[in-house]
Amino acid sequence: MMIRVLAITFALSALLQPVAALALPLETALSTTSPAVGVPFELVVTGRMPAAVTIEADNYADALSDWTWGVVTRETTIEQSLRVVRERIQLRADREGLYLVRPIVWSLRWPDGTTAVALAKRRFVEVPPGAAASLDLRPEHPLRSIRRTLAEWLPWIILSALLLATGLLVWLWRHRKRKVVEDPFEQLITDCAALVQQYRELDKASAFRLSEIARRYVEARTPMPALEWTGHELRRAAADWLAAHPSHRVWLDRLVREICALEDIKYRPPAEPEAALVGAVEQLQELARQAEALLAQEAERQREESP
Repeated sequence: MMIRVLAITFALSALLQPVAALALPLETALSTTSPAVGVPFELVVTGRMPAAVTIEADNYADALSDWTWGVVTRETTIEQSLRVVRERIQLRADREGLYLVRPIVWSLRWPDGTTAVALAKRRFVEVPPGAAASLDLRPEHPLRSIRRTLAEWLPWIILSALLLATGLLVWLWRHRKRKVVEDPFEQLITDCAALVQQYRELDKASAFRLSEIARRYVEARTPMPALEWTGHELRRAAADWLAAHPSHRVWLDRLVREICALEDIKYRPPAEPEAALVGAVEQLQELARQAEALLAQEAERQREESP
């Protein structure tokens, strides 16, 4: 009878020996010897295994069910041809008393498909009474996350709003309703007199100023924003407007040509700059007089036709 018992015991030990050989030990350590209520600390789980072995799963959710625990971080090193894996888990006790860290299990797999486990023994941790800490390992509330995001982006939001407001003001200024002066002709005469006092000959600077005076008069007497357009744009817009107002061709068509000619002074300077300045000013004033006479005739005709 004794011989049978010994034989069965030997056979069972022979069967269980491969399984025991595939069970790797895990070591656990705490970052503190005296955990306090509400104060986070670390549980470090260390396993040593061949480099080719991979960790497929763990049972932290079950083993640490007594605790409030946070994100796991993993560190891997090579020591004496073995891969050493250290996983750091942040724990927190929300009450005093005796806590249990249940047996921790890693599921392992060898390259040939063989599976095994790495096992750490259970351990008890005593948490004495203490005040709760402010750090919370629970997932952040969505509203708190939104407030933090807004606080981070607030300076950029303010800067973007200022840039947008600046752009809007510039756009409004460029497209503002242009005020018609009380007497554009008198303004033109005044500006021409000041020009002749400032400049003595027709050069690039005086031609630019005279072109600006002419463009301002066109803006006052037509709906065209002449100051903002190039010469080509002004010629095309004037042609379209004259198609609907042919009676103004006598002055506007010539005035637009004069404006374009003034802008070409920098490429083709006049042979006699002093005489050219006087002639350009007189030409501008004469065209403006023709425009005023035509506008006066139209206003008189409208008064006669009105009941």
